[in-house]
Amino acid sequence: MRIRRIRVRKEYRLKFRLFLLSLLLICLIFIPQSNRAFLANFFSRKCNNYQQVYSKKLNDRIVDYSAQARLTGISTAYNEGDIRERIIDRELLKVRSGRNYRIEE
Repeated sequence: MRIRRIRVRKEYRLKFRLFLLSLLLICLIFIPQSNRAFLANFFSRKCNNYQQVYSKKLNDRIVDYSAQARLTGISTAYNEGDIRERIIDRELLKVRSGRNYRIEE
C-alpha cells in the first residue's frame, strides 16, 4: 500500500502547515478530558494491567457439567488414589472407544 503525500504549492506550504497545526490544537482543546486520557492510553506503549476476576460462567461449561454430574450421583475424585479405589470397587468403568461409546459391564 502506497501512502500519498499532499502536495501544496511552495507559496502556500507555510500557511497550510499552520492551518493543520491550528486545527490539531483546536481539536485537542475541545476534546473532553476523559477522551484525552483514553487517546493517551490508546497510543501509549505501556501495557494495561487489568484486575483478574474469577467468573463462574466459563466458556467450556465445566461448571454446568459438574452440577449435572453431582445431581446424577457422580462424586468428585480428589486425587489419583481415589480414582484407583473407585476402579477397584467398579464404581468407575473404562469407556471403550467406539462409535456409540458403549460402557463395559
